[in-house]
Amino acid sequence: MLAGVLAAAALAAAAAPAATPAVGVLRATVVLKSGCPGPRACADPGKPLAGARISINRLSGIRVALARSGPDGRFSIRLRAGRYRLQPLRAGSASARPLTVTVLAGKAVAVTIAYEGPQKV
Repeated sequence: MLAGVLAAAALAAAAAPAATPAVGVLRATVVLKSGCPGPRACADPGKPLAGARISINRLSGIRVALARSGPDGRFSIRLRAGRYRLQPLRAGSASARPLTVTVLAGKAVAVTIAYEGPQKV
C-alpha cells in the first residue's frame, strides 16, 4: 500500500508543471524621425529603422541583452519580470534617448524608440 501511495505521489509530481521564472515580453518598434523645421513640434511618426542596436540593461547598469531591430524596425525579447533601461546605441548620425520600462510576468509591454537625425542609416 505504501508503494502505491509513493507511486501516485511520484506521478502527480511528474504531471505538475515545472516552475518557470517569471518572464514577460518586451516588444519594441524603432523609428527614425527626420525632425521638423521650426520651433514647433510636429507629429512625424517616423519610418521603421532597421539594424538599430538597443542595449537592454538592469537599472544597476548591467547589460542583460543586446537587441537589433529587424527590417520592419521591430524586435521582441523575453525578459525576466523587472525594470530595465533601454539604451539606444548611435546609428550613424542619428541618436535616441534612453528609456525605462517595466516588464511584468506573463505580460507584453510595447514601446517605441524614436531616433532623430538628418541621415538615414
